[in-house]
Amino acid sequence: MDTLTGGILTTVAGGILNGTFILPMKAVKKWRWENMWLGFGLFGLLLLPLLTAAATVPHLLRVYSAVSGLTLLSAAGLGVCWGVGSLLFGLGISALGLSLGYAIIMGTTAIFGTLIPAIALDSYIFNTIRGWQLLASLALILAGLVFCALAGMKRDKLGSSHQMLTGTGFGKGLTISLLAGILSACFNIGFALTAEISRTAEQLGASKSMSAFAVWVLIMGAGFLPSLVYCLYLARRNRSFSLYRFAHRNWLIVFLMGLLWVLSVALYGIGATNIGPQGASIGWPILMSSTILTANGVGIWSGEWRGIGTAAVTRYLYVGLALLLAAVILAGLGGVH
Repeated sequence: MDTLTGGILTTVAGGILNGTFILPMKAVKKWRWENMWLGFGLFGLLLLPLLTAAATVPHLLRVYSAVSGLTLLSAAGLGVCWGVGSLLFGLGISALGLSLGYAIIMGTTAIFGTLIPAIALDSYIFNTIRGWQLLASLALILAGLVFCALAGMKRDKLGSSHQMLTGTGFGKGLTISLLAGILSACFNIGFALTAEISRTAEQLGASKSMSAFAVWVLIMGAGFLPSLVYCLYLARRNRSFSLYRFAHRNWLIVFLMGLLWVLSVALYGIGATNIGPQGASIGWPILMSSTILTANGVGIWSGEWRGIGTAAVTRYLYVGLALLLAAVILAGLGGVH
């Protein structure tokens, strides 16, 4: 297997984990949303990324001292923006369910998180066959996003809801999810635009595949701040701190969520690196589409569309998934040329 093919397959594997890391949330009992999301953030955005970076990136502090302050500030700033998107992601998924929430959020993220790095890294990319294939894959993602949203709206009209730990209505949940998708794109934008950090990590002894964690730990650490502030605010308002005394197995659940998330990020970093110089722009739509397909498969399996009572609703969903699958294939082909 050549490096490019391995990179694409590794990115798809990252998408599979990214599409399932939120599934354990369905098993959380006796906690409110803020209890769950704060626990996940503690493990998935702070502790596990920091431990991974410390274990895989030698001389981590020297890496940061060797790069420009502007690069570090850019990573932190984009991390905070992504953190707001991550917070809205948690609210959006809770409101719309796994399948619909992922389709809307990741579809939006795929578009913004692909276009901006692609233009920043190579302003002439859309004058090439690869660039046109990339644009076509984004068009397929957008079309798939529309069909999945239509399926969700029709499901909502039939009175079928699959909310988790929240009582947010469909309209508000849709708005939250669209905003989450736009801001979550800052994750890949930060990865693409702060490559100086990962290059420096390589020069100081980190492997090429794991050097990206020098970037991830900054983005995710800064991204934890919005979740921390908002969850503490909700916990104080709802007096839900005391709920941590109950259902101690929930700690294992949020740890598992964090672990799956960090593994998905690691696989994406390895895959994007192996894809090549355009890994951030080619790999991102592959990751996002794989994530959406996986999340929808999990959502269907877990019964989010059970009892709808009409094939007309699920037909929209299946058409949307088919378009997303086509987007994965086309984006993958774009990496070959």
